[in-house]
Amino acid sequence: MEEKLGGIKAALSNKGQGKVWNTVENLELSTSFDAMAFSKEHLRDIESSLTIWLAIRRPEEEIRSKLDLGYTIKGQDLFLEEIRPVFKKPGEIGRYPFAKVKYEKTSELWKIYWMRGNLKWYAYDPKPVVDKLELALEEIMRDQHHCFFG
Repeated sequence: MEEKLGGIKAALSNKGQGKVWNTVENLELSTSFDAMAFSKEHLRDIESSLTIWLAIRRPEEEIRSKLDLGYTIKGQDLFLEEIRPVFKKPGEIGRYPFAKVKYEKTSELWKIYWMRGNLKWYAYDPKPVVDKLELALEEIMRDQHHCFFG
């Protein structure tokens, strides 16, 4: 955990050089990251909540090479993703977002989105807005309309 936080701190200190972090693989991804979207403390809390969520939801160790869960942070958006081999290209690993949680700084609220078959994000109708990330993750786990996990 300390290694991951150290990496996040390094990303935040490089203000001109954005990075996206994935805690499952602890890798830097070559995508833009708004280093000022979250404070260091807020990012640490987000990381902690997502780590707990992953510990609960991730599949068994034996099948993680075929199906795993992870997340990516881009600016104020958190993307929960399936990580699995690309169809018809089993040697390549793909990341497929199934949920998006967006932090709105002005209202300090979290908005929950799901991706429809047309690959566009839609507000999650049962509870589109919550005041804590943990509540958003709980709502995604509950998935009462089967939008996230089928």
